[in-house]
Amino acid sequence: MGWFVSDIRLYSLLQTYKGWFFVLVTGLSFLFYVIPQINEINNSYEQALKAKEDYRSIFDTAANLITSVDAEGIIVDCNNQVQNFLGYKREEIIGYSMAKIIHPDYLDKASQSLQQILETGYSYDKEYKMVRKDGTFIDVIINSSGMNKTNGNYERTICIINDITERKTSEKRIEYLTSVLKSIRNVNQLIVTENDKFKLVQGICASLTESHSFYSVWICLMDHNQNPIMIEDCGGDSKFSILSSKMKNGEIPDYIRTVLETNELLFVDDPYQGNIPIMH
Repeated sequence: MGWFVSDIRLYSLLQTYKGWFFVLVTGLSFLFYVIPQINEINNSYEQALKAKEDYRSIFDTAANLITSVDAEGIIVDCNNQVQNFLGYKREEIIGYSMAKIIHPDYLDKASQSLQQILETGYSYDKEYKMVRKDGTFIDVIINSSGMNKTNGNYERTICIINDITERKTSEKRIEYLTSVLKSIRNVNQLIVTENDKFKLVQGICASLTESHSFYSVWICLMDHNQNPIMIEDCGGDSKFSILSSKMKNGEIPDYIRTVLETNELLFVDDPYQGNIPIMH
């Protein structure tokens, strides 16, 4: 500007106006551009913070046990359900390997699933046994997905774990009752078709154990004087030989006498009395 103005006072005045102009432009720029940008950044930060809080709230209050596991199988986070499911506090398993809570028989399966998740990003409906803090086992089903994908692989895995112990127990009970009904059906067929009483007793004994409805079976056929005519046993209990020997020698245990006298079904809690097995 000095090239065009020779008057010092005018030059100073113009310089002042110039400064005010730049201040005005800077202020307007700040007002109409910078402040909205700052507000947008603040809003985005608040939304991200709220989303994080919402995620944490869902994570902590979920009905299922949720764990976050790194690529080495180390538990880096879990929700509060870990105490209900496994009896641990969060700080007692965070930083430890999943091997701490997975049943030893399922460790290889868990390791293979982890590698699958890190490569493909998911693993669904895998059944495991987990070990509670008190040493007892629970049956679980786990659905997993990968997180934080870098260089083609996932760095972490989120596992949603559902306790299916009651369901598995019910399934086993149904399976057992089905085998019992099958055994009863087979026994009924033998009663109708088999005329030889010795073969009938042998067939009933074998049928009850072959279907796994009973671990072991002991049957004694007696005459009207309560003398044993035939004794048959099947299964894995060698102590039946003790009972058979006593019966052949005329020694009838009290619980058998009770059944013979009352003609009723007898249930007992202790399967042995004096090292003699009780039928129940």
